[in-house]
Amino acid sequence: MPKNYHQFCPMALSLERIGERWTLLVVRDLLWGPMRYSDLERSLVGIGSNLLSGRLKDLQAAGIVEKYELPPPAASTVDALTDVGRELQPAPAALAATHDRGR
Repeated sequence: MPKNYHQFCPMALSLERIGERWTLLVVRDLLWGPMRYSDLERSLVGIGSNLLSGRLKDLQAAGIVEKYELPPPAASTVDALTDVGRELQPAPAALAATHDRGR
């Protein structure tokens, strides 16, 4: 269950959506484009299948991720960021840049 900070500032409300462990890493991977569940699981080394499934469901409920079927010949179900999800792109980039500057 996502954390509830019981605060109504935009940052606290956003963290209620994406602040759980692994969630921002799921978003980071989906910034590259739609991915099959198995590809996400392979990319996120160490995440349990049930945890990944839960994070994707939470992100879908928040309107950040959508699931859809690719047309033939692929005919695979993929998860992808919505327009709202793609607006999160600066967050992983800023966190990575902060880490690089801290060395």
